[in-house]
Amino acid sequence: MSNKSVKQRLVEYMMANGNNFTYTEMIKALLLVNKGPDYKYDWKKDRGYAATNFSFRGYMTNGGGSCGVYKNDQGKWSAKMYTKDEMIDHKINRNVSTLVSIIKKLSGDMYWNRNMIMNNMEDGQAKTMSLINVMADYSYEVDRIKNDCIKNITKQIKKIK
Repeated sequence: MSNKSVKQRLVEYMMANGNNFTYTEMIKALLLVNKGPDYKYDWKKDRGYAATNFSFRGYMTNGGGSCGVYKNDQGKWSAKMYTKDEMIDHKINRNVSTLVSIIKKLSGDMYWNRNMIMNNMEDGQAKTMSLINVMADYSYEVDRIKNDCIKNITKQIKKIK
């Protein structure tokens, strides 16, 4: 058995065989890779085989690793080996997207906390102190997440060969 991943073997097969596959042709190729050249495709039994791996965030299409498959301009499936720059861009974009979504959630939480404080406190000084605490917590969380993100990106970039 090969040391290569299933994804890498599929990508190599597709690139060596025209690299312009219908979805069904790609699934047939995957079955050949996984089950051997003697496997006979059965549309009833094999329908949906590994379908989640080809979804938007699936293993085969998510941009992770050194290769993957994608929908080409003709609406068919193609495969490619990623360059080092593409792998770095993917890892940075994925981490930044995560960071942005977390910050948006924190912003919503901070807005809700601020409104709750403003609506439920009579004393102006107590309101001010509570708001300062909420903003300090928010600022701390954003900095913590940013630092975690930078560490994660750096660690992942170091893994790229």
